[in-house]
Amino acid sequence: MEHTNITLIKNIDLTNDDITMKLRIVRLWKLPDHINKKEVYSIEMILMDEEGTKITGTVSKMFLFKFSRLLNENIIIFVIKPNFGKVRSSYKYVDNTNKVVFVSSTQVERCNMFNGPQFGFSFTSLKAILEHKFLEDLSVDVIGEVQDLQPIKTFLNGEGIATKQATFKIQDLEGQVISVTLFAEYAEQLIEYLQKHPEEVRLVVILQFGRIKWFQEKPAVNTSYHVTKLFINDDIEEIISFKKSITTTDNCGSLSTTMSKGSFISIVTDDELFLKTEFINIEEVSEIKEEKHVVILATIIGFIEDKPWGYFGCTKCYKKVEPLILIDDKPKSPSEVEEPTIYRCTKCLIDVTIPIPRFRIEIRVQDHTGVVSLTLFDREARKLLKVSTKDLIGSQSKQVIQSNQEVSDFYAYPPLLTTLLQRKFAFKIEISKFVLDHSLSVYGINKISADDSIISQLNQKPDESDSQRLTYMFVASQDTPTMKDVVSVTDDNVTPASHAEKSTATSPLVRGKNSAVSSTSSDLKRNLSDAYGVDPPTANSTTKKDRSSVSSGQADQIKLLVPKVEK
Repeated sequence: MEHTNITLIKNIDLTNDDITMKLRIVRLWKLPDHINKKEVYSIEMILMDEEGTKITGTVSKMFLFKFSRLLNENIIIFVIKPNFGKVRSSYKYVDNTNKVVFVSSTQVERCNMFNGPQFGFSFTSLKAILEHKFLEDLSVDVIGEVQDLQPIKTFLNGEGIATKQATFKIQDLEGQVISVTLFAEYAEQLIEYLQKHPEEVRLVVILQFGRIKWFQEKPAVNTSYHVTKLFINDDIEEIISFKKSITTTDNCGSLSTTMSKGSFISIVTDDELFLKTEFINIEEVSEIKEEKHVVILATIIGFIEDKPWGYFGCTKCYKKVEPLILIDDKPKSPSEVEEPTIYRCTKCLIDVTIPIPRFRIEIRVQDHTGVVSLTLFDREARKLLKVSTKDLIGSQSKQVIQSNQEVSDFYAYPPLLTTLLQRKFAFKIEISKFVLDHSLSVYGINKISADDSIISQLNQKPDESDSQRLTYMFVASQDTPTMKDVVSVTDDNVTPASHAEKSTATSPLVRGKNSAVSSTSSDLKRNLSDAYGVDPPTANSTTKKDRSSVSSGQADQIKLLVPKVEK
């Protein structure tokens, strides 16, 4: 049955319930139920009319029985008597604040004729993205030729599931270049294409409904969970036209000029990430003078007591947000200060109404050569603890005092965090340019593993520094070289901390009751008070005296405090 009175998306009248729309289902995905992941919670769609205007659509769980068999991606349908809801999310897949809601009175009929575009691409130029001239709360479509495709990586996501990641750059016809990252099924799609087309020289890709993310203060395009649509050398007008526009002399982006196809498809496992990265002892960390990643094997012995274990972050860039509070002249106690409803991101300078709690745990770890301070960030902490920060703080709301600092929630260490104490892990840490340039003093954890196989293999690696030390002691007949206090700070790409915090060496250490410190009388071993590397309150790690000049009495004055635990 043909319908003649068709309402276009731009002409939707919210006061009229009796309208008919002719729409193509450009994208369709199913959201899993929050409790039972095997059940479908809703069907979500991106719909397009014959003018190419798009709107999102949704079918709730209660109406799945009626519509699920009628809806498929790429088909054309008449939607009769739909309802319209408001899009609540600040981030939108299409530029429309309303969405089509399929309800009991809604009817769906198939249609075979559609005088509109097939895919409805709305390309954003790479130049506009690189110059920050785009809507940050809206998805983007980009097209370009693949360059610098890195080996495919495999990592564990927040649910402990092995997930693939592909990173590369794309170049457009204007010569603009931007980084692109594909996750999960999109990385799998790329792998499958490369395996089926081993002789392919050029790859032109379209990322539809991609999301702009920030990495090291530069914009990049990532896939968006189940929503993004990826086209790789598809026989469609947009890709064919793009290929024709590439001159034969400009082959800098061709795959043949970078590396062989086989190396693209190599999967980087956790074993390789740790075992193929330079392995060193803690005492060697502070001697590194160049940007690199290194692996250490160490035991968590405590937390930095005056540092919070989490923070409230921006919904866009993950940096810390600060509450916007109007302070009057009349002094108030913390309990009298009302909780603010608006927060300001310290990086983006945007206002956030519902900040996201995230982990940022400053820990002290020890091996047989010393102690170092590390920062465990949200992604690795969630994988390790199997819980989100939001779940951990429960229903408690954050409290704010006039100095704009969170209190209580993030300064009392929950019992779950103390389960990390006295456990040995492999840490892949980053020595970044920022750390080197600013002489900061806590290193960011890039990846952490408790895998027995990885730890066992690292344990078997030769300890070159110990051999050199013994040779120095016995051959030169000199005292054991004093060990430096190895403390550093990271400039992680999501850290919310102020760059002014340059040292945690003087911060008190919180540790478990089983981590007692003892001394040894052996002349060949360092006193463990040295190995802990915690300076007296008046010391500064950049100007402190040689450890050999610190008396045992002074070292004994360094107190290790019992962690505060939520009750």
